[in-house]
Amino acid sequence: MKDMKLIMEGWREYNSVDEQYDQALAYLLESYDGLLTEAMKDDVKTVLEPVIKRFGKTAATLGLVALIATAQLAPGLAAAADQVTAPDLPVAAQQMDADEAKKIIDMSEVGQELKDIFGKDGKLSKLFKKKVVDDASEEPPEAAPELRPEGFSQNAETGDYEFRVAADSRNDVFAESDARQGLIKNLAEQGLAGLEMSQDGNITSVSGTINGLAVHYDQESSQFVGKWSPERAAHAQKLMQQMQQMGR
Repeated sequence: MKDMKLIMEGWREYNSVDEQYDQALAYLLESYDGLLTEAMKDDVKTVLEPVIKRFGKTAATLGLVALIATAQLAPGLAAAADQVTAPDLPVAAQQMDADEAKKIIDMSEVGQELKDIFGKDGKLSKLFKKKVVDDASEEPPEAAPELRPEGFSQNAETGDYEFRVAADSRNDVFAESDARQGLIKNLAEQGLAGLEMSQDGNITSVSGTINGLAVHYDQESSQFVGKWSPERAAHAQKLMQQMQQMGR
């Protein structure tokens, strides 16, 4: 493997070691833009300080460029992002021979140390995984569906008049009957559905029937719900007329 200093000497005419290092580091951090907080980016710079102190900035820069040239950056990070903003590849990485870059990463101490930071199972990958866990723990729990109270009301969304009764299950025939009778009673009290209520509590219908009245089990709220509206009544009346015509 060529001497690292000789390789760096070939780049001096392009940029200084400091500028090469800054460009390589910026590329690494910007490649994961949106995945790393500013604090995490500072952590990355911090873990690189011992590498520079031990091997020197020239060797550390060479290792960073080799990592970029061999695309040995933690692939799990890029794959996990919906959109990864990657800057243009530094010129130094473009100029480095691929075989030479691989040797630097696989056969040099500085290469191995940098791989431990930026590789698939390196420190940066662990930082990202921790961020995912922390973000997930901070997500508020899903709000429970708002349950409608029992009794008579008009549904603001559908316009239906409703009467709700809590039920033990969909087989609770008493709750189903209460929902039906409760709705009929309240419709009569409101003068709706062509119903009339006498002083003794008897309910009569002008037409002899209540078109459009239905009762169903609402599994989400564990309630039987009686429903009626003028629109439901008109629709039911139309269906009855069509059926009568077909039966003739």
